[in-house]
Amino acid sequence: MIDSYDLYQDLCSEANTFQGGFIPPATVFIRHLNLINYELWEMGCRESEKSQEWRDNMRPFLVSQNIITNPATSYYTTANIPKDYGRLFKAGMITVKTDDSVITIPNDKVNKGLCYKDEDNQEVTPPAQSINDYLNSIREVDITEVDLQRWDACLNHEFEDKRPSMSKPKMVQVNGVFNVAPRDVSVVVLYYFRLPKQATFAYTTTTPNLNTGAGGQIVYDSKNSQQLEWGVNLKNEFVGRLLEKFGIVTRDQFIEQYSLHRNKG
Repeated sequence: MIDSYDLYQDLCSEANTFQGGFIPPATVFIRHLNLINYELWEMGCRESEKSQEWRDNMRPFLVSQNIITNPATSYYTTANIPKDYGRLFKAGMITVKTDDSVITIPNDKVNKGLCYKDEDNQEVTPPAQSINDYLNSIREVDITEVDLQRWDACLNHEFEDKRPSMSKPKMVQVNGVFNVAPRDVSVVVLYYFRLPKQATFAYTTTTPNLNTGAGGQIVYDSKNSQQLEWGVNLKNEFVGRLLEKFGIVTRDQFIEQYSLHRNKG
């Protein structure tokens, strides 16, 4: 994690606050810090599809969840979206062949095999088979996401092998849930980026001496502060972006130019 107070000290040092003015830590600083927090998260969600570097950067936010689908009332079933869901990374399902049928089960490596449904964790029991038959029948299948405009055409494709099946499942996000086809899918393994936690900066100040002007120093409270969840390799990125925002607030063109030069370097 990146320590908020450490960032604050770096910002004050780089911006030379003795000339540029005091930066209130619990208002101006933390507000800008959280704006940057979400800016980088949005960027990371996009860039992680193309860059291993950003997939590594986004690792603290990538989570997985087994999700039990709801009883089907149409050609498809629905999967509820977890509360901390931010952006989809990918979705899949674990299938097991039993006799002449195919069923879906939770991934036992995700959340210890527990499933999410209506905010409760539930346990789904795998079918009764011999261990070897069971292990040999396990398959992991990716679920293809379809946009809403093509969803109906996908369900009713003129060629049967193009329609959703247990070997080629499809899904679409609509009305706050995922619609998943075919309707026989009972468990979806969802891999997604959760939203970042907002950073907080808790502190007290020492009592100032009115005669000498000493005191009034910030005493940082790390235990009651929420740190940034990013890796320390992005610390310079945060400092550069904070400098840019601070330069805009103080209308200090030198700081803005310095920040742009620093980020390019």
